[in-house]
Amino acid sequence: MTVSNLEVITKVQLHTHRKTTGKTGDDARLQQAVDMVNAALFEQTRRKWFKATVPDWDLVLDGAPDGMHLYLPHTPVVGAITTLQRGHYDTGGWVSDHTYTSGEFVLDSEPGVLTALPPQPFARGPQSMRVVFASGWATIPADVTWAALAWASVEYERAAGLRHDQTSQAFEGGADAFTFDTIPAASRRVIDRYTRRDGIV
Repeated sequence: MTVSNLEVITKVQLHTHRKTTGKTGDDARLQQAVDMVNAALFEQTRRKWFKATVPDWDLVLDGAPDGMHLYLPHTPVVGAITTLQRGHYDTGGWVSDHTYTSGEFVLDSEPGVLTALPPQPFARGPQSMRVVFASGWATIPADVTWAALAWASVEYERAAGLRHDQTSQAFEGGADAFTFDTIPAASRRVIDRYTRRDGIV
């Protein structure tokens, strides 16, 4: 998986969104705003925003502190876990001590939580669990699309401005000051709801 493959919104969507407000722009600025928001949403939420069709995460994670629950960093999980192993690294690379069968753990796809079943607990140490899986969405949630469009509209306006690096402005005497946040407050609230705060690699 590469960030360039992520697609939260498209140039066509952003163009349509801008047109409804009576403002349209050139293709270069539209594409710049779209690319920035698509990549930034992935970085901020640690979620893939399209449906994966093949297993494309092959990760070695720290083990489960309680030996029972392993939290995957990218969700929701699509389909079954392709590979789940307990092991360690040596000079030759990854060495598996045990490969789990589907009957030795339970997957909760939405939050991306694996629960070990007796008698095979998960490893507890650092970099001791390898997992291969796919993650993404069948349909991107509507509130995420709306948040991305609102954010991209702000980035579009900044790209059209004279000072791309300007984030604040103060009038003479300091009586009035304004701060420009490139992420609208409403978009930020949506992004925060979808941000993964556990199980990050």
